[in-house]
This record gives sequence, structure tokens and C-alpha cells, in this order.
Amino acid sequence: MVAKHPQSSATQPAGPAEPDLLPARMINEFVYCPRLFFLEQVEGIFVHNADTLAGAAAHDRVDREAGSLDPAAPEPERLHTRSVSLFSESLGVTAKLDLVEARSDDDGRSVYRPIEYKKGRPRDADDGRTLWDADKVQLALQILLLRENGFNCTEGVVYYRETRQQVTLAYDEELEAWTRAQVEAARSTARLPRRPPPLEDSPKCPRCSLVSVCLPDETRLLDSFSRHRKETASEQLDLGLEVPVDPDRLALGPFADFPEVRLPALKPGTDIRRLIAPDIDNRAFYLHQPGTHLGKKEETFVVKEKGKKIADFRIMDVHHVAVFGPVQVSTAVVQECCERDIPISWFSMGGWFYGMTRGHGLKNVFTRIEQFRAAADPAARLELARAFVHGKIRNQRTLLLRNHLAADKATLRGMKSL
Repeated sequence: MVAKHPQSSATQPAGPAEPDLLPARMINEFVYCPRLFFLEQVEGIFVHNADTLAGAAAHDRVDREAGSLDPAAPEPERLHTRSVSLFSESLGVTAKLDLVEARSDDDGRSVYRPIEYKKGRPRDADDGRTLWDADKVQLALQILLLRENGFNCTEGVVYYRETRQQVTLAYDEELEAWTRAQVEAARSTARLPRRPPPLEDSPKCPRCSLVSVCLPDETRLLDSFSRHRKETASEQLDLGLEVPVDPDRLALGPFADFPEVRLPALKPGTDIRRLIAPDIDNRAFYLHQPGTHLGKKEETFVVKEKGKKIADFRIMDVHHVAVFGPVQVSTAVVQECCERDIPISWFSMGGWFYGMTRGHGLKNVFTRIEQFRAAADPAARLELARAFVHGKIRNQRTLLLRNHLAADKATLRGMKSL
């Protein structure tokens, strides 16, 4: 049943008269990630992805059944009101509640509780299922808004669609104090002159709708460069190298002494450039689910999550293992990969490369020796640099020819002559 009572002033949506009110959803974003909150609330940047579109569609269905509440109105034994808008000047928060359930207690008084719907699953804790902090603060704000607007509310519920479970949050003074502290912290963050730093190697980042705007790994890299530039001269490494300065090079440009590089043309019908990498028998093995564990059992690699096997692969079918974020790899797997010369690459959740683990294959050692010998030879380094630059320019010209509707002819001729 949907309640239809005369709408009181407490349930009117926040309008231009309340410019300083923060939406409860933004406090949810702040607890989830302060940088995400700053991008959306302060800079007004929002990009949809599959998760946000699914959430928006679910809330649209709720909004079409909007209702209202009146704390003074008589209530039946149990009713539900959807899409209820509330605000509080003392909290400085406004919210639209998905669902408010009203029922009568043993004394005949009306008791209200907000019910929030979430797509994922509850958090696993030692004492059972509990709320994520971001969901907890959003539901706590709804409880406080109902209480401040005259409704008798002592608890709220979050329903998680993925596991079809509901988690109850009871009101107490400690919860209220924590919630008000989060609101004040969000306001302080909104007054910052620049974006807060991104989260450190967090599993939240890859599925965030603003990951392409936030660029967490790239931002941390640039910040590390900035900190390095701020170091004093005595703190920086002095190699004691004397680099001669040729004043004419400044006018001639960085590639003035590069000779023309000409590669042999492809012979039609014989030297065919492969556009797709050849298919090989074994495969790269990617692990990117946070909390999973990779172990070894006889001749197979076994992937487990919370002690339950979710996948297994024959070791002979794996030629590379790529580990993204907080994934545990057993010692037996590392030893087996080293013996079979299967490299293990380590990445952040966002794909930032950390390093590689591999065994001592003789072929690889001799290859590395030759690589270091070539790297120590100035002539070899210069030749490689020329080939790299030439290849990059040639590939860029090819991409222009394939993808540009009307590429500039002078630009194409200039690129071909380089």
C-alpha cells in the first residue's frame, strides 16, 4: 500500500532556498571515496557505467510510485511509502528515501523505518553480515532525518539484491555522532582547493564510473615526481657527470644529427605483415578478483575464494600469470612457476605494473647479459632509439591513413620523410 497523506513542510523536496544542503548520496560517496565525492559534488563531473545505469533504472521505478508522510496522521497496522523527500537544516543534509515502512507498535504508536535498496552484497564481519560504511552513513542519515522531522524511528534496513539479504541498523548516540562527523568531514573536503589524493591500490577503483577521470595510478605517479622535484639539491642523487652543452643543438632541434632511416619495403605476396598475433597452445592467466587465492594441487593451479574452489587450470596450459591487486599466491605456485620459467607479473588493481617474478632460465640469463652489454654501448643505444622513433612515426602515419576521414597531405608527406 502507498500512503497518500497531505504533504507537510518537512517532506517538501529541497529547493533553491537550501543551497548549503548536501545530498545524503554525496555523503555516501564521501565515505566510499573522498576523491569521488569531490569530483561529483564540487566539480560536477559524473559519468555513467553499467552499475550506475542499473541503479538509476531501479530508482526511477521507485520514483514513479512516490508518496508522502505526515507524522500526525493516523496510520493503519502497516504501510509503505516510496520516494520520500526530507531535509534538515541542523544536519545540513537532504535525502530522497527509497521506501519508508510505517507500522503500529504494541502501544498503538506509529513506528517508521527507512528501507534502502542496494545492488551488491553485505559486508562479512566476525559477528555476521553488516553494512558497508558508505551504506551505513546513508541509512543513518535517513534515520536522523526522520527523527528530526517528527517521526518515531529507531532503526533502518538495507536490502542487498545480489544475496537477497537485509541488514538492520539500530539508532544510538554513537551512530549519530559518527554520522555527523562524516557530514562535517565531507564539508571540509568540499572546501579544499584541489582534489583529495586517490585511494591506494583499492579494489573500488576499476569499477568506479569516474576511474577514467580520476586516473588513480597516474595521479600517484605524478605526485611522486612532484615530491622528488621539491627535494633539496643535497637530497638528490649527484652522479657527477659533466654534460657538454652545444649551443647550436638548441636551434637545430633534438633530432638534428639523426640520419635518415629507411626500412626495406614489404614484398607483395611474400612478406605479409601479421595483423593478429599467432594463436599459441598455452594462455596467459589473469587474477583480478580481490580476496582470491591461487594455490597448486598436483599438476593444476587452483583458484579459491573464501575457501571455495572457483576455477582450476592445468599448469602446462599456462605461459604467464598476471596478478592484479590483493590476490594471494602460494609459495608452491611461485616455486613451480620459477622451475617452469613461467613469469608472474604483479599489478595494481588499476593495471599499474609493479614487477615480475621468474626463474633462472639459462636462455634468459644470456639474453639479459646481451641486453645489458648493448645498453652500455652508446652507438647501440642510439641505433635502437632511432629505430624506436622511426617505428612510432611510421605507425602513427599508418593509423592516420586508416582512421582519418581526410588526413592532411602535407602532414602525411612530412611523416613519410622522417
